[in-house]
Order: sequence, then C-alpha cells, then structure tokens
Amino acid sequence: MWSYLISKYKSAFASAVVISLAVIAVLSTKQNNSDSAQENSPKTTHGLTGGQFNPCPNKDNCRSSDDLRDKFYIEPIVDIENRVWEKIPAVMDSLPRVKVQEINEDYMYFTQSSALFGFVDDISFHRRPESSEIAVRSASRLGYRDFGVNAERIEKVRSLLEQAK
Repeated sequence: MWSYLISKYKSAFASAVVISLAVIAVLSTKQNNSDSAQENSPKTTHGLTGGQFNPCPNKDNCRSSDDLRDKFYIEPIVDIENRVWEKIPAVMDSLPRVKVQEINEDYMYFTQSSALFGFVDDISFHRRPESSEIAVRSASRLGYRDFGVNAERIEKVRSLLEQAK
C-alpha cells in the first residue's frame, strides 16, 4: 500500500521531504548561531542601580519586584531563614535552556532562550537579607509583549524553591 501511495504521489512526497529537510537545516543553523546572534541583540538592563533593579522598559515584556507599576510588579521571593538563596542555582539549572551568567554573594544573573527561535530573556535575583527577601526581575530582550512568560517563569521558580525547602 505504501509503495502505491508513494508512486502515486511521488512528486508531492519528494517536495515534502525537501521542505522538511530545509526546515530542519534552517532551525539547526538558527540554534547553532543563536549565541552569536544574541550578542548583538538589544539587551534589557538587568543589573542593579543603587541596590535596586533598573525599572522595566515601558513594554509588556518585563516583571520586577522593584518596579512598583502595576503592569510590571511581581512579589519578591520570601527568604526568612536565608536558606532559599543557595537553592536558586539548582532550581534554575533544572529549567530548560538556562545559562548562568553571574553568581556572587548577593546577585545572580541567568539567561534563558526560547525553544523555537532562541530569543533570550534575562533573569536576575538580588539577595536582601535585611528584609528577608530576594528581589526578582525577568525581562525579554526583544519584542513588546511576552504573553506572560516572564511572570510564569518567576512563579515557576518560586514554586520549585518552595518544593525544595
């Protein structure tokens, strides 16, 4: 039966195979070049200024516990016993396509790329033991909207940290 279908639709089958191989080639090239391509992409300012995260740009692609505007604000992570901070690297490592960029005593910075196109988001944590909190910021480098991805990511990290207690 398969041989009959293949002979009957040989040109359509060949076209489908060629298109499939072309798509695979393009996606693999995109994945291999994503690191170098992202180096030239716009970056959100993920660092700290005066002990606070920089405000989110006026686009719906950022969430931060330091940006008190309603559309950007997300609760910080509670760390009353100062035990959550040390678990962040393992939790972030459990998420797909995450890379460590910087880890020090009171600041952690990671990037995570999207599965399909390799778009990079910046995720930062700032330890604030005086208030028993870990400030969080997650922002997309490109685009205007994130369709809730950054808020979902922070809530996923919060949930995984609570499970790790």
